[in-house]
Amino acid sequence: MDLALLYSPHSGGAAALQNLYRWMLRCRPLMEELDGLGYNKYRHSFLKQEVAVIVKYLGEP
Repeated sequence: MDLALLYSPHSGGAAALQNLYRWMLRCRPLMEELDGLGYNKYRHSFLKQEVAVIVKYLGEP
């Protein structure tokens, strides 16, 4: 949730999370790299390596 709010500071928590997931799904290389790290969409937080990959593709929040 914290990462999502950094990317969408003017959105509410749930909306910011939905926006982040939508952006992630639209970036195939991002999702492929996350899959390689063992990304689990049902986990309620991102691992440090996952955050680094997200920032790599989506830029600094």
